[in-house]
Amino acid sequence: MKIRMFGHRMLDFVRSIDIVDQETFHDLMSLVDSYVKNHLDVTYFSILEECSVDEGVGLRTLYSTRDEKPSYTVDKEGGYASHSAYTFREN
Repeated sequence: MKIRMFGHRMLDFVRSIDIVDQETFHDLMSLVDSYVKNHLDVTYFSILEECSVDEGVGLRTLYSTRDEKPSYTVDKEGGYASHSAYTFREN
């Protein structure tokens, strides 16, 4: 029997929707935030999407439990700017 994890269920949900308004997005993120804090004992999380950053590929923060600027895929020295950037770049 295959066990479906929360992330798998969220991915299925995301693939099943097309466009939602801002109010619906914030309502959904409130539910996700509550679930993550209460059931997974996580104090911080963010949702990022791929975008163009300084003529390259980067990540933009769609939602965060703390205020953040867009996360860049690589820094000026060619290294990774964050763990999220590393994960994104290395698949």
